[in-house]
Amino acid sequence: MDALERSRSPAPDADGEAKCDPTETEAKHVPSEGQDVMEGGKSGAVLGVCAHDSSLGLPHGTDKVSCAVGVEHGESTSSDQPNNIGPVEGSSTEEKCKAFGAQHHAVVSSEIVGTPSDVARPPVDVECVWSLLALASSSYRKFRSTGAPDDISEAIEAVKQAVEITPLDNESLPHMLGNLGSYLQMRFRRTGVLADMAESISVLEKAVDITSTSTPYNLLNNLANAYQAQYQCTSDLSSLKMSTTIQKRAVNLLPDDHPHLLTLLSNLGRTVHSLSQHTGDQSDLAEAISIHSRVVRLTPEGHPQLPSRLNDLGVTFHSRFRYAGSLSDLTQAISLQRKSVDLSPETDESLPVYLSALAYSLHSLFERTGSLSDITEAILLQGKAVSLTPEVDTTMPTQLNHFAGFLQARFERTGTLSDLQEAITLVRKSLRLCHKGDTGRPGLLNNLGNYLLHLSVRMSDPPSLVEAISLQRQALELTPDGHPDRPSRLNNLGGSLRHQFERTGVLPDLTEAISIQNQAVDSTSGGHPDLPMWLTNLGNSYSRLFEKTADLEALKAGLEAQKRALESVPKGHAILPYPLYEFAQLSYKYFRFKDLPKYLDAAIENFAAAATSVSGSPQPKITAAKRWARTLNQHHPQSVEVITAFETMIGLLALVAGLEHTVQHRFAMLEEHPGLILEAAATMFRLELVEKALEWLEQGRCLVWGQQHQLRTPLDELWIHDPSLADKVMDVSRQLEHAGSSSRASKVGVPISERISLEEEAGNHVRLATEWEHLLATVRATPGFERFLQPPTLSALVQHLPVSGPVVIINIHDSRCDAIAILAGSDEPVHIPLPHFSSDKARKYRRDLRTRLSSRKLRMQGEDEAIMSGVTEIEDDADPQELEMGNDGPDRAGGLYSRRWDGVRGVLRGLWVQVVKPILQALAISKADASSSDMLPRIWWCPTGPLSFLPLHAAGEYNYPDPESVLDYVVSSYTPTISSLGHRIKNDTPIDPAVAGLLLTCQPRAPGAAEIPGTVEEVNSIYTQAVENGCKAMKLEGDAVSPEGFLKHLEEFSCIHLACHGSQDAGDPLQSRFIFHRGRLSLGDISQRNLSNADLAFLSACETSTGQETLSDEAVHLAAGMLAAGYRRVVATMWAIGDTHAPQVASDFYKYLRDHREEGSGTPISGRLSAYALHHAIQQLRESIGSSDGSLLAWVPYVHYGY
Repeated sequence: MDALERSRSPAPDADGEAKCDPTETEAKHVPSEGQDVMEGGKSGAVLGVCAHDSSLGLPHGTDKVSCAVGVEHGESTSSDQPNNIGPVEGSSTEEKCKAFGAQHHAVVSSEIVGTPSDVARPPVDVECVWSLLALASSSYRKFRSTGAPDDISEAIEAVKQAVEITPLDNESLPHMLGNLGSYLQMRFRRTGVLADMAESISVLEKAVDITSTSTPYNLLNNLANAYQAQYQCTSDLSSLKMSTTIQKRAVNLLPDDHPHLLTLLSNLGRTVHSLSQHTGDQSDLAEAISIHSRVVRLTPEGHPQLPSRLNDLGVTFHSRFRYAGSLSDLTQAISLQRKSVDLSPETDESLPVYLSALAYSLHSLFERTGSLSDITEAILLQGKAVSLTPEVDTTMPTQLNHFAGFLQARFERTGTLSDLQEAITLVRKSLRLCHKGDTGRPGLLNNLGNYLLHLSVRMSDPPSLVEAISLQRQALELTPDGHPDRPSRLNNLGGSLRHQFERTGVLPDLTEAISIQNQAVDSTSGGHPDLPMWLTNLGNSYSRLFEKTADLEALKAGLEAQKRALESVPKGHAILPYPLYEFAQLSYKYFRFKDLPKYLDAAIENFAAAATSVSGSPQPKITAAKRWARTLNQHHPQSVEVITAFETMIGLLALVAGLEHTVQHRFAMLEEHPGLILEAAATMFRLELVEKALEWLEQGRCLVWGQQHQLRTPLDELWIHDPSLADKVMDVSRQLEHAGSSSRASKVGVPISERISLEEEAGNHVRLATEWEHLLATVRATPGFERFLQPPTLSALVQHLPVSGPVVIINIHDSRCDAIAILAGSDEPVHIPLPHFSSDKARKYRRDLRTRLSSRKLRMQGEDEAIMSGVTEIEDDADPQELEMGNDGPDRAGGLYSRRWDGVRGVLRGLWVQVVKPILQALAISKADASSSDMLPRIWWCPTGPLSFLPLHAAGEYNYPDPESVLDYVVSSYTPTISSLGHRIKNDTPIDPAVAGLLLTCQPRAPGAAEIPGTVEEVNSIYTQAVENGCKAMKLEGDAVSPEGFLKHLEEFSCIHLACHGSQDAGDPLQSRFIFHRGRLSLGDISQRNLSNADLAFLSACETSTGQETLSDEAVHLAAGMLAAGYRRVVATMWAIGDTHAPQVASDFYKYLRDHREEGSGTPISGRLSAYALHHAIQQLRESIGSSDGSLLAWVPYVHYGY
């Protein structure tokens, strides 16, 4: 991140007065009352984030942010005034006179106070001088508490008046001038008026000149600080060198045993460190480390300045890491800075600086290792630093900028958009707090440009890119040649220009990008840790130039840049996957252009190296793994390495959606990698590795629900073997599940106190995920538990299968479609190719069905107009029975059935002929004899991809001379995965009789939705039926229950029935919900429950099994949420259901359960036969309404999930 850095020259403000941001100077010299020499706490890091850029999402990054490097605290002496200038308050008049030297008369030189030297002064009025100094002291103290410029101005005027009437030879005059210089610096820090800093230097120089002591080290120290402050505003290197010279002079005046020697050495170390930051001279940095090391070594434990000195040394070690890349330097910096923070009380005004410096070092560690825990802790610490910094404090822009940079870094790691949005908000605020002439303004402009670039890429927002380039150009114009951050800013602007080329195709943008990026590389030393990124970005730009122009020289230049990048990456650096991937990309392009096999080999080798790198985040590695697998699939389709590549990719997918993220974020990450598992499985089918295909489909689908299942896995066997370890696993799993349900990632612009709380929560979440991995490793190291919570093998999958029918997984991929069936009692899966079906057909059927469903809304929107005109539009081929469906009443999506539904029968016929019937034939399942009383066999469908949205359970040929459908062969259910079904079967324990019963609710008049009065009839009918049969039942209508209250009742009943509106949320699947009168009952709320006695959930609402199209293999719908919460069986709907027919279906369903209840079971209601009950209820509805398209749409949406 870039900071409030140093501008080349101050700019005039609105009043024409030259100003500069004094943030950096505040810590250098802030006198406290009773101080002789200032040292202190606000030493700081030069905060920097590598500027990255690549097609893989390599961060464009940010420049360095300079923390304040001076001091707030000092070693105090016994005086009420800064720098020991006068007597303390409460002294007698006689003592005041003696201290001041009242025997003197004054003629003050115009060189000091601007008064003509020939003006005679009357005898000194000691009482007047003392009163003026007392007023200055009081105003100074007030300023320290309020920060109001008027207060420090009053102190300045009082001291100036005292100086005016004080003779040159008075021994107190140098101290008065010293304090005047200090006060002027304070006002400068508050207002940024450069004239105050110039006057401060002039006053302090005069104080040094007229001092009567032989060792004016304190005044020299303060004068040096003033020059450093001037440098920080003007970037004039001569001021910094002058500061260094003066400080060395002050140090040389003191003997080794002088009590203030360490203080002066500390200040000298900071100044030399600043010099190294400007010049890049490593000898200066080595000298700074040597000085600070000596100071820390000689400072005893318990010394009030020890935290400041530890931080100073940590900052210098961090700077050396930034230059040389030695991880040991960074580790040492973090250790020193942690101790500095630990030794500082909450009341220490320098604590924000120590926290910020530690946060920056942790950020650098994150850059090196990619560990999410490091950047999460950095954000938390920086948030605390911001909260401890007063809003009016001049360090606030720097603190906000640091905070923004850390959030941006986490965005680049996790893709959490709210982090990026918050970073933009913070850096804009930081810019608003800065004057136009602020030295840090170029860095802020650069950083905001970088963040807007990321936003433009993420949101496809061209205006953000235009603004980004404009800001980065401004930043570069304000950055002089030789400035340490100029290469970073050149690199960043080049990356933005390349992105603009990719958007517009304007070649001059790309050629300018390459020219600028070459400048960045040429001006960066060989050992600089950012050089690999600069080279990688340059290589990317050359690659785009080759794609545009087919110029082989551009391709060669790109390869050379990427080769240099790889050679310069430190071992184990988190950036390593990026240059490996880009080198592979360019090698493959060279192979395609020149047909040289060695370049294909190089591409495959480097894709593999990037994907399997031990360092780096999962995102770039999974991108590399995809290219590795696909390149092998295309050029070496029979190679066994194809299996390794896909296996690596599947393993990385689980890391991308790791437990350290919230459930909401895991779903968002999986949306970025659709279809990978289906592609891998299709490849295994091609290679005739059916078992491997099945295992991968289980391992890679429904990842999030699988994680929830893992966290709830019974631990009976582990408790027998190691109760203590089992307790730990249970405790961490419960905490992880709770942490995963948080929605913290979506919050932007919250107060800092809430932000800190959210970051503490995030940090704890990451810690729990790490602890969970360690616990899993411990359990798996225990004999007999080697495969504890490992992905299931085929042998494990077939152990707990239903005996009443097969489970069929159908893999849909662009290259081929296949089904796998597994049956109880068989170790061999049945592979059923589906050559007449395709992913294109699945998508077409999905579009056709969706068009019909959408047209209902269009019909509803135009219905009022049609009624008012007295016109009813009837299609020539409309079925009279279909027209009756128009009076079905409001559906539970808030609408009406339309009057014309074409093509539904065509979709169902296609599914029957191309998918379902071939599977039934391969499994030797024949059509049932209509006259037989035997129960139909069952089948569990597990579709993937676009097939997940199509009604396999209703596939058939309707209105044909010899109609048939899947309903004539089997009773259909669905399951998200084989594992989830097996888990239900394995743990199918009896329901506790105390909770066996039925909880019902209807919500007929939910706000914002159409009234559904039929739900009242539906629930009343079922309730009456249940009570008459001796079943414990409770009904809650409308306002009688809130979503929260309903959740509590879930634990009291084994079965529930919800008759209400339902809704899918495409933006946030966990917010898909049931709509109550008094609020929303969301999927996220439901999935958090763990209901051990849950049996059956009947969701008589619309869209309860619809799912999210971009997460077709994650089963993100309300039905899956109920399964995750513990329900063994769920009846749900794929789309809106009619308010007229829903009560009939529900009544027939429960009547079947009652009539087929197992005698002597003692259970008044059971869902064991719920699949058959739904089958029966649907058949009853079919008989009453026929098989027109409209009739089909009334019963087809009903589906059964679970055992």
